[in-house]
Amino acid sequence: MSEPNLVKYLPLLTTNEKAVLLMFITEWDKHHHEGTLPFISKRKAIDAIKHLPKCNFIGEKYKAYQRIARVILTKLDSQPDGYNAIFFMRLNPKKVYRQFGARPEKGKPMNFLPKEKVTVGVKFSLPKKAWVPDDNVLVAPSVALQHCGSENLWRVTVTERHRARVEAWLQQNCA
Repeated sequence: MSEPNLVKYLPLLTTNEKAVLLMFITEWDKHHHEGTLPFISKRKAIDAIKHLPKCNFIGEKYKAYQRIARVILTKLDSQPDGYNAIFFMRLNPKKVYRQFGARPEKGKPMNFLPKEKVTVGVKFSLPKKAWVPDDNVLVAPSVALQHCGSENLWRVTVTERHRARVEAWLQQNCA
């Protein structure tokens, strides 16, 4: 499963906070710009804000932005990621590999679950004269399995709201 990006967090931030966040991220990783801000991972943004001011050669430059950086961190940490349902199940390895393929840790889309709207890139909007997220794509949620040390123990990663249905499906098809 991919880690969450900043798309759902940007409406929580003011214009000034977005500018400061972009400044921290571009200092951390030079190839980003305003159009790629929604697609930067949440973890990368948090790491840039937490670790950049501690660098001796850059730290003095960002002293004026410490208060704003703390507000951004609070807003980013206040929202749950949605991929927090991790549980363990005893499953038959042969059935797991039949359903998920050779690499079950990569995940498999579950087509019986309701589709979710996702952001796949950016596009230029002529009326707004700016880059906007291209978020008109529907995708089935995915489930990832990881084999643990025990013979039949598997770690299942799924969104919290789909846990019950996925657990029942795995019990029926892979146990």
